[in-house]
Amino acid sequence: MPNADIPRELVLGATGRTGAAVVRAMEATAGQAVPVRASRSKATVEQWNKEGKEAVRIDLDDPDTFPGALEGIDRIFLMTGYTSAMNHQTKTLVDAAEDAGVSLLVHLGVFSDGRSTDPHFAWHELVERYIAGSKLAWANVHPHVYMENLLGINRLRDGQIVWPMGDKQAGRGRNAAKARKMESDGRCAWAPLQDTLLGA
Repeated sequence: MPNADIPRELVLGATGRTGAAVVRAMEATAGQAVPVRASRSKATVEQWNKEGKEAVRIDLDDPDTFPGALEGIDRIFLMTGYTSAMNHQTKTLVDAAEDAGVSLLVHLGVFSDGRSTDPHFAWHELVERYIAGSKLAWANVHPHVYMENLLGINRLRDGQIVWPMGDKQAGRGRNAAKARKMESDGRCAWAPLQDTLLGA
């Protein structure tokens, strides 16, 4: 039986690299929160449950799955796929989170200047404005560049890493273009959840 004094935090994307890093960061601070892994796959949820891990099925394309998945959830780490469907998915999940009494939502977004014309970045700006207008406490995590992508997707050319932005500045501020490891983002995404939990 779950301890009602320990917040339960739903981690979307728990099957992926970033979501799994968030779960590991939460597990490293045992007793502060219970990570509840989320997947649209029934088989994945059943496997996690067999392993003694809390897990729920949620399908961001099916809002009917939200009430059951959000039952007893205090906080949410939200990440979506990078298509225009993220607008509908985020809007309906935020609405359901308000209805379920969720207190905090941490959204994994992208760095931008608030006036992006790139569709993927503009979608994030739209959902972040919707989240900010909700009744939920919220935080946005804005990674700049993942080191894994620089070393995996962008191959070395003549012994050098090719910066996909050319000579353009990326993100906000003078030192905005930073490469981070996904493990770092797992800890960064957990920090707002933890700080709120600890009353910081």
